Amino acid sequence: VSLGDGYLISVQDMRASRFANKSIEQRLMQTANEAIQQDMNELAFFGDSHAGVQGWLSNTSIDVQPVAGATAQDRLWSGKTGPEMVDDLNNTIADIMTDTKGREVPDTVAMPIAQYLRLQKTQYAAGTDTTALQFFLENNPGVTVIAANELQGAFGGLDGFVVYTRSERKFWQEVPVAFEMFPPQRENLAYKVICHARYGGVIVAYPQSQAFRTGI
Repeated sequence: VSLGDGYLISVQDMRASRFANKSIEQRLMQTANEAIQQDMNELAFFGDSHAGVQGWLSNTSIDVQPVAGATAQDRLWSGKTGPEMVDDLNNTIADIMTDTKGREVPDTVAMPIAQYLRLQKTQYAAGTDTTALQFFLENNPGVTVIAANELQGAFGGLDGFVVYTRSERKFWQEVPVAFEMFPPQRENLAYKVICHARYGGVIVAYPQSQAFRTGI
């Protein structure tokens, strides 16, 4: 899919920029690039079915299940203890390792910011200074936990976390054209600069190296 934006800069703006010894063209270019990168990020997580672009979280080949709990309310981390949240994470890692007969050992967990902060602040056990996050990391050497705002409400309106192996060999983004600018086009007393990129979505070559868990 093609992504595009651009900017318009007047002759007077260019003169003022040079007089002030500040590059307004560079700022406008950076802003246009950031806008395209934001669009790519949205496509990376959620894809675009109309354009045929596969997103990471919309990949149907990856195992997706709710976390432990008899009801939706029981699954929410806002009501879970430190050990219960850690169990949700450990059980997901164990599921991946069991399903792949040990061939896959995930090394990264991504979760919404709110749940990350809760894991970071909740004591694992009463009377100790160890948080649930610290306990999990101490008992899972080599695993990294990160916060990703995109995971808030990402699974049909439910928050969830992703456990995966962070490897460009196992999943990656297709970016044929990261960012390009075309020559300025004169429009009266201004110049229009068109910016463009091409994006092909997220390719998951090893879907069993990942798991989605929802309802947290």
